[in-house]
Amino acid sequence: MTLWQAWMRQAESDFRTAERVDNPADRRTRCQALSKYQQCAEKSIKGILDKLFAAGLVAQGSDRGHRVARYAAVLSALPATPGSRALLNQLRNLFSERVLDRIDFLDSLVPAYPAPGALASRNHEYPFQDAARNWHAPSDAHAFSVGEMKRARNCAGQLVRRLRQILDALDLLYP
Repeated sequence: MTLWQAWMRQAESDFRTAERVDNPADRRTRCQALSKYQQCAEKSIKGILDKLFAAGLVAQGSDRGHRVARYAAVLSALPATPGSRALLNQLRNLFSERVLDRIDFLDSLVPAYPAPGALASRNHEYPFQDAARNWHAPSDAHAFSVGEMKRARNCAGQLVRRLRQILDALDLLYP
């Protein structure tokens, strides 16, 4: 198995897990599902990026960071080559402004410790603060809305399905 195939396999596993955890009857599990939706988006994008790097189509592969909007922006602007024109067009079309906005949302939920004196921002894992400096747990019933869950679920599902198809085609073009 290659690195990019391993990334994609894990992204698909994360998505299946997120679907199981995403329980509309228990709003306290939303943070857990969001965490997995973010991870499957991250891993599927890293898989494509690492394949494109191995094929010599981009100058850099993935790194250890969890935020992937910068990768998505690169993928949305790939120049087409004669041998990969159709696939690269599919990538550009997949990373529409709407999908990029949803990836930005998922990136915004990656946990990070605040700078000294700053508020702890809302995320899917660590306690965070509101504007009044009150603390909240990501598992609080109202920490994430139904609409946010739907956007995250749709974005992650679309990325995993379409990027798997594109990766399989890239593997045929660039063995």
